[in-house]
Amino acid sequence: GFQVTSQTVYVANTIAGQVPAKNIDDIVQKPYVDKILYDIQLQLMDVNSKHDVKTLTTLSDSLKEIRVEQAWEQGYTGQGVTIFEIDSGIQNDHPALIRDGKSLVLKQFDVDPSFGDYTASHGTHVAGIIASQDSTYRGVAPGIKGFVDIVAFDEGGYSKLSWILKALEIAYNNADKYKPAVSINSWGTFPDPSSDEQNEIRKAALKLAEKMPVVFAAGNFGSQSTVAAPGDAANGRNEVITVAAVDNSGDIAQFSSKGPAKIGLYSQDSNEPDVSAPGVGITSTVPVNDFKSMSGTSMAAPHVAGVIALMLSKNPDLTNKQCLDILMKTALDRGSPGFDYSYGAGIVQADKAVMSVSGAIASSTSLSPTIWEAIYIIMMMTGVLFVVEPKILGVV
Repeated sequence: GFQVTSQTVYVANTIAGQVPAKNIDDIVQKPYVDKILYDIQLQLMDVNSKHDVKTLTTLSDSLKEIRVEQAWEQGYTGQGVTIFEIDSGIQNDHPALIRDGKSLVLKQFDVDPSFGDYTASHGTHVAGIIASQDSTYRGVAPGIKGFVDIVAFDEGGYSKLSWILKALEIAYNNADKYKPAVSINSWGTFPDPSSDEQNEIRKAALKLAEKMPVVFAAGNFGSQSTVAAPGDAANGRNEVITVAAVDNSGDIAQFSSKGPAKIGLYSQDSNEPDVSAPGVGITSTVPVNDFKSMSGTSMAAPHVAGVIALMLSKNPDLTNKQCLDILMKTALDRGSPGFDYSYGAGIVQADKAVMSVSGAIASSTSLSPTIWEAIYIIMMMTGVLFVVEPKILGVV
């Protein structure tokens, strides 16, 4: 029989579970089944010590590179903003992630019941870059309201399609409760614009971007046309905010994925990455109650999420697209003049980005959610997962 493990409705219409392989052919014939997809693997975006990197000794070095203190002087430290982090979990009681005796983790969701406080150090490191309270290793936006911690990666730094869709759904469903908010995603997979599995994630990320700014790491594949999915997600109306990594000299990191992005149905903009930020030798929080240096676009992306938090603390009504436009227009141009496929528009500049934010903008009217007939993500007993797309039943 079919054993359900998870379900999503709004960012993707799915049911995940296990079923004997012999039943797959019968399920494919169901009138509401559009397609069957594999439960592909995704991974976190840090790199190991084999890379020849120039080391930043403290977070304050990388904050200087993107002029964060000058943004703080304008009166904005991320106050009132929530960060939705989809990662390996945050050490809730890390001393640098506690303010006034309370953890900055406001709420935790585990996409798999076996996950605990955290499964690996990656998520805590990302959180520290954004909001560490430590005087030496202070984060970009230490004044944030806190984190919604969505644990979606195992101890090896891996996740799968069904877990990721569930994580994005959790963020989508809780966005209004915690707004203004930013979504930080330092994970992805090697891009294939024709992949139905990757397109499910691209669609889900773009759906979340209707609710809040969505930031993705560009990936650590190093060469041209390797911007990771779903960091390449774009549909002509909106796109996720994709971040490359630079070192402390402002040079592009050798591991940082470069554009142009490969064009596909849900990756319609080849101009990737969008911007760049420090991502080499970044020292930040890790379990247990410690600090560690890591490199990767995983470290660059939370710098940009933190800058967006500063922007939202000035104007909580900024949309994903408005944040992206401001970040690109105010970035410090590096590499070839203008946009290029290594740096994007350039290195983010927090003070200019915050200064460019205008007053409150009227919120747009949200559309009524569409009710869909359920689709299946089905895992065969042999360990393969599939997905199905439904027809629309109605609108509420």
